[in-house]
Formats: sequence, structure tokens, C-alpha cells
Amino acid sequence: MIVVSLLTVSGLIWLFALWRQLHVPVWIAVSLGLALRLIAFNFEPFEELDFFRYFWDGKLLAHGFNPYAYPISDFLTKLPPEILALQKQETALISSIRQDTLLFSTIYAPLAIVSFALIDLLPGPISSGFFTSFILAELATLVILKRWARPHEFQYCAWAIALNPLLVLVTYNGLHFDVWLFPALLGWLLSLREGRIIPAIIFLLLAIAIRHWPILLVPITLSALPTFRLQIIVGLALASLISLIFLPQAIYFMTDHSGLRAYSRYWELNDAIFTVLSRLFGQSPARILSLCVPILLSLMLPFSKLKNNPALVALILTGSLLMLSPTFFPWYWVWIVPFLLTTYHPIRWSGLVLVATLPLYYLRPLFQESDLEMFFDKVLVWLEFGPSIALALALYLKNVARKLNNPSA
Repeated sequence: MIVVSLLTVSGLIWLFALWRQLHVPVWIAVSLGLALRLIAFNFEPFEELDFFRYFWDGKLLAHGFNPYAYPISDFLTKLPPEILALQKQETALISSIRQDTLLFSTIYAPLAIVSFALIDLLPGPISSGFFTSFILAELATLVILKRWARPHEFQYCAWAIALNPLLVLVTYNGLHFDVWLFPALLGWLLSLREGRIIPAIIFLLLAIAIRHWPILLVPITLSALPTFRLQIIVGLALASLISLIFLPQAIYFMTDHSGLRAYSRYWELNDAIFTVLSRLFGQSPARILSLCVPILLSLMLPFSKLKNNPALVALILTGSLLMLSPTFFPWYWVWIVPFLLTTYHPIRWSGLVLVATLPLYYLRPLFQESDLEMFFDKVLVWLEFGPSIALALALYLKNVARKLNNPSA
């Protein structure tokens, strides 16, 4: 309760400072940010278990086994003796992994799995390897932002990242790896702005290989090409490359132990709009709808007036994906950070306010202990997402009213 209160209050202070466009010297912001990261890293993980799965998936690949082929439990699939022997060596690690994931293979994208394995091979504690990789990713982020932004904007972006309480918690305390996306997504945006389509595609492929969802950014990337013929040719080449990236995971997708299949069919937690959709249409149609809307938007927006603002398009696509998703955990918010920093459209405030509201998710275990988790899932979850949804709706209606009053605008 105390931690959640601190996160909420610090999130509100962060939002106020952002609104007032507070300017903090970069060296002070980076120094304070590093101190916060060290403190968060050395505290006991707060309501987090996912990183134990990262450790196991990395060990599995480092020992020559395909993490997509084998779950942890041998209930559905007979495990090779070598994996069973490895599990005996790592008893403490296996016992720490979330029990509801033991029956399934990993859900993570190929480059993330390779990164887990490389970190496992480094000397020293695995957690220290993750910490170092996160610091390097954020330093690369600052380098790209330095090139993207004007000096005063860079100073603004630097402290917004360095002193973001939710980002610090989920990355350096919870060890969620989503910050690895920052350099790839910002590199993609910078390359598009500079008209360098080949580097933009390379950065996008890296992002897709870390997390699956940046595939939504393919249409806006192709729209930067000058001719329709070229868009088709490059689009087919991209489709082939993406298929190769996901091939190791796709081969096992239809198996009973596929983690990605189970995630896409059954996982639901910390959602608001999806709960309404599932009540109206049922679970399966709601899941289809939650995917189809972002996909349709990704195909339509490149033909709209927003075509020349890929950061705003990416923010809308990612925001719609998250808000309609059956799962929107606090660490998923990290996905939209690069777009929140690179667009100045008012709609970004509907994403920024989540810094102060998403920490309420960590109250759920308290309600669970009292058998009140349904009350949290159906009612209190709207305190997390309601302000963001209301603000986005208000901004949209304001924009509609402005166009009605001034049709030429």
C-alpha cells in the first residue's frame, strides 16, 4: 500500500513537472535517474515474478534447447532427460516461476529469448546482466533523442525518462525488458524522418523481433516509399523476413503447450474496455475485435492526414492495442514511451496520465487476499484506465467540435 501511494504521488508530481515543462540539466537528471535505478534494483522485487521465466528461457537456450518446444512441466509434453537434469540444478529458479505458466512454453519473441541466453552466458548474477543491458538501452535512447530533438527538447526528454517513477519500477525492480524497444523504435522514427527507409526497416525488424506488436507499424513504414509498386515489393520482402523471425515460434503455435497460443486465447487481467466487449459479444469475439481494430487502424492511418506524423500514428496504434487488450500490465505502458516523447499532440496526455494511475494495479494482491479480486477487476480497474479513456474521448470530441465550427481547419 505504501509503495503504491509513493508511486501514485510521484507519478502526479512527474506529470505536473511535465505539464509545467520543467527544465532540469541533463547531467542532474541522469545522475538522479541512475541513483533511482540502483535503489530500485537493490530492493526486493515488488509483486514481480516474470523475470524468473526470462532467466529460465535464457538458460534453456544457452544449453542448446528450443524454449518454444518445451514447457517447464512435463504434464503435457515429455521432457528430455537433459532438461530434467537442468531443472534439478535450478530447483530454486523453477520454484519461483509463476505456477500458471509452467504448463506452457515461452511466449517471448525470438530476439528477446536470444538476449536472455546471452545474458545468462555472462559472468556474474543474471540480474546484473539485465541491469547493464537496460542502462545501455537507455543510453542509446538518449543518443538517438539527442539527434532527434532540439537542445531544450532533449533536456525535457532526458529528465522525463530518467525520473519516470513507473519506468524505473517496472524496468529496474521488476526487470521487465521492454526498455530494449526504445533504441529500435526511436531509430525507426528518426530514420523515417530523415527519409532513410532501409535503416527504418532494419530498426523496425529489430523491434518486432523483441516484441511482436511493432508489426502494426509496417504499413506506415511502407507508406514512406514513393511508389505503390515499390511498396508491394518491399512489403513482400518484409513479410518474408518477419515470417523467418517468427518461424521458430510459429512451428509450435498449434501445440497444446504453446505459451503464445494460451496467452492469446485465455489470458485476461487488468483490462477495462475488454471486459465490456466480452460482456457484450462474448470472450472469443471480443478477442478478435481487440486485434482487428488496431490492425484496421494500421491499414487506414497511412492514408489519412496523419501519414506524415509516424510518431502520432504509432501512439494511436499502440494505445488502441493496449486499451482494447485483455491484458494491460503496467510494464506494457513502456511500449508507448518513445511515441509520447516524440509527438506533441494533446492526445499524448491520455497516455501520460497512466503513469499515476497504473500503479493501482499493484493493489490487486491485497484484494485477492480478501477474496475481493472480482471487485478490483470489474470496478476499481476503471480507476486505472478511466482517466486516460475520459481524457482521450474529451480531446476527440473537442477536435470534432472544432472541425464543425471551422470546416476549413
